[in-house]
Amino acid sequence: MWASWSACALLLAWTQQPGPGADETQPKRPAVSSEWLQVDGGELPLVLSAPHGGVKLPAEWPVRSTGVKVRDTNTLELAIALREAIRARTGMAPFLVASRVHRRHLDLNRDRSESGANLGEPQLELWRSYHESIEEAARAALRLGKGRALLIDLHGHGHDHGLIELGFAISAERLRAATPLEEEAWVRGQGSLGARLDSLGLASVPSPTRPAPLAGQAYFNGGYTVRRHRGAGLRSIQIELPPHPRRLAAPQRQELVDGLADAIVGIVRDEFVLPGQNGDPGSTRELIWWGPGPDPWQAARPRSLERWAEEWPHAVTVFGVPVLFSRWVGPAHQRQVVDRIRRSWDRNADGVVDDLGSLHRLRRQGELLLVVERSNRPGSEADVPQPSWANPRILCWDQVQAWLDELETEGEPGN
Repeated sequence: MWASWSACALLLAWTQQPGPGADETQPKRPAVSSEWLQVDGGELPLVLSAPHGGVKLPAEWPVRSTGVKVRDTNTLELAIALREAIRARTGMAPFLVASRVHRRHLDLNRDRSESGANLGEPQLELWRSYHESIEEAARAALRLGKGRALLIDLHGHGHDHGLIELGFAISAERLRAATPLEEEAWVRGQGSLGARLDSLGLASVPSPTRPAPLAGQAYFNGGYTVRRHRGAGLRSIQIELPPHPRRLAAPQRQELVDGLADAIVGIVRDEFVLPGQNGDPGSTRELIWWGPGPDPWQAARPRSLERWAEEWPHAVTVFGVPVLFSRWVGPAHQRQVVDRIRRSWDRNADGVVDDLGSLHRLRRQGELLLVVERSNRPGSEADVPQPSWANPRILCWDQVQAWLDELETEGEPGN
């Protein structure tokens, strides 16, 4: 059955988690249960953390006797969605470390001595694991970024000014001072995160238009996490999101997620190292693939490729789309397939998808594409093993570009 095709490539519209061969670039599994702490590997020099969005209320854990006990509503969900939005734009995911436990039991953005006066051992272990996981992720991100990486610590504030507050561990008084900052361009220059958010309609402070909070205006300048996890090539920024956009229903929050993703991807591309798209196929058996959940706000689900590995032994990704090659496809033909896809989705070759419409359509439908270079005898879609999560199609080699054009035409940018 498979011998009827002399050369073909299989494209699966799913995203990648690092496989066994990439363990040295990933953080270790935390000691605490995944019920309390979410840790996801990544492929970018970027770490996302979210300490205050958890909703779990372990009955046996004591409630903190001091400090703020309200959670930052929807910041866990926003962090997960932001990770997926960044992966959609680059084909590579940032690392993510996020607490699933409610803040009333533990404040992970405080020194251990300040995180709660009556903590039990499970809470102390979660505190240790949370910050150790950030350290592990940061080390992995620094390796990917050739010694430079960025940590984004995601929070939500309750202030009434409606601005996104960016914390660089610089006080409001220092931001308002007449003398320039030591890192003026990084904090509020034309290429700063605040400038990028402002340009996308997400009003922020500090930025070129709002260089400092007004006198008397509430402002969080960065807590324990961004002060602890920085230096030696690692930069860190605390993002405090205003209440209205993050409390909207998930579909309405997408505008906020997209703006954050565009701004952060721009910073990583321009100020750090955006790893190139991998063009060298590896072993299909070494890849663990994750398909989307019911919507972008839910966790991805594992998809096994074991059944494909014997007939499709080589695999590579382009912007998160896995491309599996049959044993008959040589390196030159593999490069042609990859280059056509890359050029179609990234015309200016800056490492970021130009128009997400076609990729969204592909992922939404879960299509499989068999690209046939030539055949010894007729074949049909019945020859293809049919997983429940995909819709296979067979195209001749010279129809590949037409397929890409079709995706672009029928895509729905921004959805």
